[in-house]
Amino acid sequence: MFRRIGWPLHVSIIPLSLLTICYVSLAGSSISVLRASLLFLLRLLVKLLNKRYSSMDLFAVVFWLLLLFDPRFLFHAGGQLSFFMSFLFILISFDGDWMKKMASHVLFTMITMPLIVWHFYEWPLLGSLFTLLIAPVFKFLFLPSAFFLTLFNRWLPRTLLLLIEEGLILFERVIDLFSGSPLVIGRLPLVLSGVYIFGLLICMDRLNEQPMKLLFYVGLFSLMLLTLTFLRFSSTIAFIDVGQGDSIFLQSPFRKETILIDTGGKLHFEREKWAQGIVRPPAERNIVPYLKGQGISVIDKLILTHDDTDHVGELSTLSQHFTIKKIYIGWGAGRNEPLRRHLTEAQKNGTKIIEVKHGDRIKGYYDLYVLTPFEKGEGRNEDSVGLWLDYNNQRFLFLGDLNQAMEEQLLSIYPNLKADVVKLGHHGSRTSSNTDFLSRIEAKHGIISCGVNNRYGHPHSEVLEALEENQIRTWRTDQQGMITYRWHPVFHPHGLVEIMID
Repeated sequence: MFRRIGWPLHVSIIPLSLLTICYVSLAGSSISVLRASLLFLLRLLVKLLNKRYSSMDLFAVVFWLLLLFDPRFLFHAGGQLSFFMSFLFILISFDGDWMKKMASHVLFTMITMPLIVWHFYEWPLLGSLFTLLIAPVFKFLFLPSAFFLTLFNRWLPRTLLLLIEEGLILFERVIDLFSGSPLVIGRLPLVLSGVYIFGLLICMDRLNEQPMKLLFYVGLFSLMLLTLTFLRFSSTIAFIDVGQGDSIFLQSPFRKETILIDTGGKLHFEREKWAQGIVRPPAERNIVPYLKGQGISVIDKLILTHDDTDHVGELSTLSQHFTIKKIYIGWGAGRNEPLRRHLTEAQKNGTKIIEVKHGDRIKGYYDLYVLTPFEKGEGRNEDSVGLWLDYNNQRFLFLGDLNQAMEEQLLSIYPNLKADVVKLGHHGSRTSSNTDFLSRIEAKHGIISCGVNNRYGHPHSEVLEALEENQIRTWRTDQQGMITYRWHPVFHPHGLVEIMID
């Protein structure tokens, strides 16, 4: 603009620089904005000095400047994606006929896929393809139309403006349709991702003038990567760190069956309006990223042990992120609000609700035996769904929030009840899991799911002493983070315990 009104470059560079600085400030100074702005200013400076530098040279200078300014951007998704995509834009040629342009766009999309999936665990397949188709519409229709309407909207008939508005709303809905339902892939292995990207770059270099062959190899490499990702031979039982609450995830090899026992949750107290803000659901910080990182989009069985918020509070959040086929609740637990309301919503989405009690069996890859409740209850601690599992010659006992009285009743009905791993009742409270109970079940490992410095003081010293007295190895989510039991038919046939924090 300044050049068109006759200003020379050495004069126009001053207002351009000031406007760029204002833009950076208004846009929030994110790493992508800083990168683009610095690159723009460098191009102006190079023109002013009458020097010749390639786009890759300028890109490298900007990279090192930002690296000196804040090296932490390399550890953030925004910084990595911004620079990686800019690098690819320089590397990949988008010139040529329509076939070559399409091949270049597909190549660009597929090379960035591993990095996007690494950070977000899912990939908008339809959205990526739709972007390729819709880019010309924006370039040749929407942008010119927007400019025209800005200048002449006062003189256009109101009916025409209303039609344009309805068309834009319809277009927005189409975009929402294509951007929804992303393909949940899970975190890709780092080595495989590196080999995949390197292979595509070699194909690009050698087949740059043969777009059909390039598209073939891009498709072949992508199919191989996704196939290898879905071939998961290991099975897991993971005690997810959800703070002061419970959530246990069971996954079979090849994702044949996925089971989640409880959703975690946090008790929220009422606040004044001025103190209220946007509260992110706890599950979006722990359960959701973990499950999506495992490539999970469907929960086959969700077992809710009882009605407490720290066990069922994130049901609504999980329903928004995953398809839940079946929900199992304790006998009589569905009568209370707000659980009943959440269950009704789940039923509308096609989820089957099943009540279980003592003597029932939840069949599948993991055969879960229901030990409690004995009677129809109201979803309280003593009405918790107690479960027993024998998997790969290792016995697991999940106690929910059962108290000592219920544990004694359990042993009176099952005097020979044994468990190698016990998820202690009520987060290690003194009201559960006394010395006699732990001694009789002959547990080797005890799992305590509780929050750091929680207001209840869990786990209580009496429980820790009982565990030590019975020489039971204790794992705590407040100290070790997530605790995972993993089996692999070749590497760990007898199981392996993994912890997040050593």
